[in-house]
Amino acid sequence: LKERLSHLDDLLYGIYLLREASARTRDELMGLGERLSVPILWGHCTDLGFDPQRLDALELMRTDGRHDAARLDINASREHFAQAGFDQGDLFLMEGFIGRTAEGIPTTLGRGGSDLSAAYAACFLNASVLEKWTDVAGMMTADPRMVPSARVIDELSYAEAMELCHFGAKVVFPPTVAQLSEQDIPMHVRLTDDPESTGTQILPPNKRSDAPLSNRG
Repeated sequence: LKERLSHLDDLLYGIYLLREASARTRDELMGLGERLSVPILWGHCTDLGFDPQRLDALELMRTDGRHDAARLDINASREHFAQAGFDQGDLFLMEGFIGRTAEGIPTTLGRGGSDLSAAYAACFLNASVLEKWTDVAGMMTADPRMVPSARVIDELSYAEAMELCHFGAKVVFPPTVAQLSEQDIPMHVRLTDDPESTGTQILPPNKRSDAPLSNRG
């Protein structure tokens, strides 16, 4: 943490001296939040008695050089994941949102990049489910701030979830759902403050119930 905070200090001082921040500099700056949070979480998990394995998104997530909205090199990243040693433990921690070009230049995946990183990782690992823990109970029938009777929807298809996102639901980033749909990997949106809540499941066609949307939730 001290090393990365020192790097942050140097980066900000350079911006101050130049009175300018390029897209490349902004990517490196924005990615430091993720790079600081993972060591903290790793230390907490260790204190709780777990043995977390540390993965580095800068090593695993290979991208093109388009800053602030980099695209993942699927083949290169999949190959890196295949060599990451997932047979050596059962708890792994990795940053979302960030990656690196083949030349070693840090990049970010842009808006929704952390969710998208998780979706790519789930696909590379052929995961049985991707869980997103967040500050809301799931995807809802309406904005509860405007419609007090709004309720959590128990189950959605990929298409229904993306449609709700396009109409204003901000719980899930549409490209995340699209990526998972390519391999029929379910997504489960759950409330961090209430681990017992059921949340919303976004399911492939072969795992859905036949209930219409209006009867779910």
